Amino acid sequence: MEIYDFLKDAVLSLTDFDEDDLSLDSTLEDIALDSLDYVEIQVGLKKNFSVELDGDHLASGKIRSLRDLCDYIEQVRNGADIAVA
Repeated sequence: MEIYDFLKDAVLSLTDFDEDDLSLDSTLEDIALDSLDYVEIQVGLKKNFSVELDGDHLASGKIRSLRDLCDYIEQVRNGADIAVA
């Protein structure tokens, strides 16, 4: 859950989202991150996990929740070549 813990801490520091309401099933839409928030998260992911978050994957609609985002990051971290649909 290392990735989730990073994302949770990032969301809580960047937004007014209530920690009790945040879970793996929280949708990115509900969290309402803005573009600067995503940049902050991208920088943190690169620094902490050597993962570059591809904005096209977020825009594709396939990544809808924190769980989806954690799974995506883990796949990229493990060297998966993920195509945008």
